[in-house]
Amino acid sequence: MTGPDAYAGVGATAADGIRKAAAFGEPEQWRFEWDRVYTREEWLDQVPTFGGHGQLPAEKLDALLSGLGDAVDALGGSFSMHYTTVVVTAVRSG
Repeated sequence: MTGPDAYAGVGATAADGIRKAAAFGEPEQWRFEWDRVYTREEWLDQVPTFGGHGQLPAEKLDALLSGLGDAVDALGGSFSMHYTTVVVTAVRSG
């Protein structure tokens, strides 16, 4: 499963943990959708920080970044990434 619903189980597990702690009111889930425009350089700076890319051997990471840079260049040098942030909150009792 991908997209915002991919985290529904994680949110439910967090809410269950909050309820079991018995120190909080009823959990609420919030979802925020937003977009961010990345330039080529901004995106290439981000790539090594997620998905285990930073653990790739240098030559493989360089090849990945080169290919991604070419793809962003083909889009005009920037692109918009859509994000969904899912949050579980609860007010502490007492």
